[in-house]
Amino acid sequence: MPTPGLAAPAPGYLELLEEFVVDPRSAARLVRQYKPMRAGFISFVAAALSVALAERLAGSAFSAVPLGIVIALACLWRVLAGMTSAAVFHMAAEFGGGEGSAEGLFILFGMSALVWTMLLPAALIMRALAWDGWLVSSLMITSLSIAQLVLKARSLRDNYGVSTAAAWGILVLPYVVAVFLVVAVVMLFVAGAAVAFMHVVR
Repeated sequence: MPTPGLAAPAPGYLELLEEFVVDPRSAARLVRQYKPMRAGFISFVAAALSVALAERLAGSAFSAVPLGIVIALACLWRVLAGMTSAAVFHMAAEFGGGEGSAEGLFILFGMSALVWTMLLPAALIMRALAWDGWLVSSLMITSLSIAQLVLKARSLRDNYGVSTAAAWGILVLPYVVAVFLVVAVVMLFVAGAAVAFMHVVR
């Protein structure tokens, strides 16, 4: 119990993780209050470590690369990707009228990425039982991807105080914009190629 007149101490990582699982809105409040950036880094690194080791067990294309280098690059990639996605979705959330912080979203997205820590034990079980079929692996990866998307939508909802539907809209918006830009670039390329072809024919 905190001493009267003194601020409550910042929650530890495991305490924050418990709140994220049991009471996500409370976890979001704690994240807004204390901004424990270390929790985000720890979560992204743990997810990257699990994926890197699971891929090594599965005999990925990077098996010839020293494991230490693979882990270091995987962790760096996860953290940078987490920062980038937090920044992008923060802008999308603000565009949609939400109020929150990019730092808080980074932390909550990191905890959402912890679903990938289940990949390593699953890979060990599959190896022990000789379940090396692509169907089982695909189902497992798809399930974890969907679980992470659900947790990301929940994190957007709790971090920005928007509805669940709005959170899913925010989550989808950057992908829709990216697809639109890709289609626009392809159409411009095709139109340019068609014009050039018509000039050659003439």
